[in-house]
Amino acid sequence: MKNALAFKYQQGQLLVFDKLEMEKVSTKEFAGFLKKVNVCSALIVLPEDSFNLALSARNIPYMKVVPSEGVNVYDVLKYKNIIMAEQAVSQLEGALAQ
Repeated sequence: MKNALAFKYQQGQLLVFDKLEMEKVSTKEFAGFLKKVNVCSALIVLPEDSFNLALSARNIPYMKVVPSEGVNVYDVLKYKNIIMAEQAVSQLEGALAQ
């Protein structure tokens, strides 16, 4: 897992944001965000399930939303980009340090 994440980071395919939240369910708004960050395929890692973000992303092809404890090597390598919330990075670091 560490090697897969390091590879994504080296390739510039790991994006970390302070927060990943949506106040309401809107696929159009989420698609606009993805276009703004120039992402077409991504694994989105959140500190906990974000119901609105998950519903907004479900109709967009090549997107998967998972909580930080649900990250696996297959998904990290399958999706071109990884988008993470800063808090999810901390949780993932803690899990990988054990």
